[in-house]
Amino acid sequence: MVYKLVESNSLNDVNVCDTSRYRRKREKLVERTYVSHLPTKWGLFQAYCYSSKLDGTEHVAVVKVNITLLI
Repeated sequence: MVYKLVESNSLNDVNVCDTSRYRRKREKLVERTYVSHLPTKWGLFQAYCYSSKLDGTEHVAVVKVNITLLI
């Protein structure tokens, strides 16, 4: 019945999967809260801190930095 209504009124058929996919692409669920240089004996890294907007969980991404990019 729903499909007939969609077809007869030129409506788009949207399901839960489509809605979830759309939200994942467009809604930002994490926020970058801090960036810091992190020198170690293995070289210079950067630490990116993120906070989840859903539950407040914090995450850290440690990234190796190419020193020539900083000059």
